[in-house]
This record gives sequence, C-alpha cells and structure tokens, in this order.
Amino acid sequence: MGLRNPLKGPVLALLMGATLAASAAPAQTAPPDPPFNKVLIRRGSKPEFPAPLLLFNLVVFDAKGEPVPGLRATDFDIRDDGQPMQPVFCRPLETPESSSAPLGPNQYTNRPTGSPSTLVLLDFLNADPAEGGAEWKRLAETLRKVESGQRLYLYLLTPDGTLYPVRALPNAGHSDSPGDSAWTAQAEALIDQAMHAVNCARPQELQYDLDARVQATLTALRILASDFAPQPGRKCLLWISHGVPIGARGTDRRWHDYTLSVVRLAMDLAHAGITVYAVEQQADLNPGFSSIDVLERLAGLTAGQWFSGGAVEEAMRQTAADGRATYRIAYRPPPDRWDNKFHNLYVAAEAKGGPRLRTIDGYYGDQREADPRESFGLAVAGPSDATAIGIRAAVSPSRKGKGWMHFDIRVDAADLSLTQGPTYTGRFLVTFGYYTNGWQTGLTEEVPTDLNLTTREYDAALRGGVALSVDRPVPAGASKIRIVVRDPESGAVGSLTVPVAGLSSN
Repeated sequence: MGLRNPLKGPVLALLMGATLAASAAPAQTAPPDPPFNKVLIRRGSKPEFPAPLLLFNLVVFDAKGEPVPGLRATDFDIRDDGQPMQPVFCRPLETPESSSAPLGPNQYTNRPTGSPSTLVLLDFLNADPAEGGAEWKRLAETLRKVESGQRLYLYLLTPDGTLYPVRALPNAGHSDSPGDSAWTAQAEALIDQAMHAVNCARPQELQYDLDARVQATLTALRILASDFAPQPGRKCLLWISHGVPIGARGTDRRWHDYTLSVVRLAMDLAHAGITVYAVEQQADLNPGFSSIDVLERLAGLTAGQWFSGGAVEEAMRQTAADGRATYRIAYRPPPDRWDNKFHNLYVAAEAKGGPRLRTIDGYYGDQREADPRESFGLAVAGPSDATAIGIRAAVSPSRKGKGWMHFDIRVDAADLSLTQGPTYTGRFLVTFGYYTNGWQTGLTEEVPTDLNLTTREYDAALRGGVALSVDRPVPAGASKIRIVVRDPESGAVGSLTVPVAGLSSN
C-alpha cells in the first residue's frame, strides 16, 4: 500500500529478505541496549513470518439501530469468493474499558477513543456552477451544531483541483490545542473567507476533459488521505460531492475505466484506517449532474456509507455512532488470492435480534501484501501507526543519563495469540525505530517478551495490558520514535509513534 510511503526507499530494500535478530530476554524485562546508530537487521535465512492477514472493519447494529456488543470471532461467517474463512481475531474498535483510561501528559496510544478524527472535504471541482453557495451554507449550519471541533477538519477541493484547508490537519508530532474545539462556531465566516480566497473558474482542461477531471479528483483524494493517515485512532473522511463516473471518454475519444484506480485507492484508505462517508450534493437545479459511481464505491470498500440528497448532518451523526458498533476483524486469505485481482467478501453474524452488518464489499489482492515482511515494514516505516495490536506508552526522560528515554509500555493482551492451559503462554516481539524528518535512521533488533500468566494475571492483563518497562538511548536529531510490537504466532503487528521534542534529559 502506498500513501506517501517512505518504505518504498532504501528501508524496503533492507527489510526484504532480511532476518530480524532476536536475543533471549526474560519476560517483561529490558534487554541490554543495542547501539542506537546501527540498524540491526541482518540478511540471511528467510524470517519466520506467518501468512499475511486481511484486516477490515465491520459495523454491527441490532434491529433498533443499537450497537451489538460482545461478539467474538466465532460469531461471524466469512466467505471469500464463496469459500468459508476462519477469523484469526475479532475485537471491538471501542470498549468501555479503554474509554475509562484517559491519557495523561506524555502518554500516547495507537487506539484513542471517543469521537473520531473527521475530515470534511467539500468538492467544488465537481460542483454544478449553477448551485452558487447553497451547499457550503448547509455545511456551515451543520458545523455550528457540532459540540466540539477538536478532531474535526475541513478542506475545499477547488475548481482547479487543489486542496485548500479551512481548518487544517495538525502537523506531525503536534496535537490540537483545547481552544481549537470552538472553531465550528465561526464555520460560516471561515468558509466564506476560504471561498473568496479560491474563487476561480474551472480551468479549460478540467472543464471539457472529463478524464482529466476524474484523474485530478482521485489524485486530490490520495494526497488528502496521505496527510490524514498519520492521525491516531478512528478516521472518517466525509466527502461532499456530485462525484465522478467510474468510466469516462477523454478528449482523445478513448474510453477510460477507473475501476482499478478507485479500488486501489479504497484499499489504501482502508489500510490507513480511513472510512469514507460519501454525501451526494443536492442537484435540484440540474438533476442529471451527479455521478455517484465513485462515491458509492469508495464508501462500500471502506465499510463506510453513502448518503443522498446532501444529508451532511445525518452523515456526521453516523460517523460518531459507528464507533460504538465497529469491530476490527482479520483472517488469512488463501495464497492464490494475492493475484492483483478483486475478490468479493461476504460476512454474516450469528446473534440474537437479527443483527444488521455493514462491511467492505471485497478487497484487491495486492501481491505486495502477500509478503508479510511488507506488512511489518509498513508498521515500521509506513505513514500511520498499525493498530492490529493495541499499544499505550508513557514516555519520560531516563535516569540513565543524557540522551536516554524511559518507556512504560502496555500491550493489549486481547490482541495476542496466547495458548490456554494451566496458564496462558505466548510471546510478543518489540523493536524501536528512530526517525529524523520522517525518515528512518535506525531500528533496534526485535526483542522477545515471553508470557506465562496465571488466570488472575491474564484477567488483569486484559483490563490493563501487559506491562513492559524499557530505557533506550535516542540519537541526536531524532524527531520521533516508533514502538513496534509483533505477535509471531498470528503475524499481527501494532505500532505507536511518539514525539521526542521536549522529552529528552538535560
């Protein structure tokens, strides 16, 4: 997958065909610290990785529209091109337990709870020029009703195909200030100011060449998704548009089919944890103006939803409601599915009350995903944190001295493949990546943590996570650190990126 992916550089060449060295370590204790200026990935025999997982979201409501809690992997029937599949794991995206533990200073998680990060994209590139300002006025009215704009962002797709931020995404390594939550009260003035700043006619090449306009739209969506992907937690892209067709004839008189481009974009969005809620703009003046093909396709392939008739307020309510009803589920597709083709997916649930499900329509069997080392590489150097394994961390200066940092890490025990016997046994592997200007400068070796938990300890780990305390040296110039946790049994990988600025020892 590739949303501005730094992995496509020298890091990928290093990871491919590499053996990840692991030294023995007692359970939940820190190993001897390796040199931080050396990438401890060695070429050699094929690393031990299980077959790759396909992860996707699934929304489950009962007949009354209420979330269905407590579902397990065994409650779902998954059919991949009609062939039954066995889920590897299933977990709720949000739980009361995780919601009850708010983050403190210098604490981070790859699964923040509460309201999602929602990015609203108001599309003027594909707008009907006769509509005037009706659409943005309806949007401004909806935004004024939002209780908090803390994790709400707004962009315009301008008539010349560029992206204009009305309320921009935070810079990498920075979070919103509390005062930012009130920006929606001035939404109408902010949008009006933005409209004057970008007021222009659609360029001739985008006005008369439908192929060029579709390509410009897909490119803008990909760029915006790249910037959105690093945001932690659940991410919703609310695209308000008349849409573009799935195929069009260009000025060259040739027919252009965009199905593959749209499917690949949807897979990249899903991989980054972005769900698309597509809202068709009202077209009262010209009912034939809309083309909802791509709107419906992107929503269907990311477990999102399509709304007709300019239902922006309804769509925003749905983004909040879906979090309490969403499960993250995974299974291993057969090896022949990684064939660069589209495969249909059918999912049903066995539960009381006749549950209603919404999930992805299918997936593109990208051959790059067939190599599990690529998935690990994405967790190490991709644009966003991997969330298959939940991680919380508190970061502070280390007592070991200048240039060191201390990490109190909690790994979600529910995401680990533990064997149940007299005790719960298993292991996970931890590595640290150091980054300068967003690029990897070093990666420690994977270090195993072996688990042998009594029933009481396991229950406590389910509530509070498996604790690991580590001190690490940080190279000069590093802007952030990524903690990567891998379950060698299931192949699931989680990662958590924390900033370095302001935390180093004096």
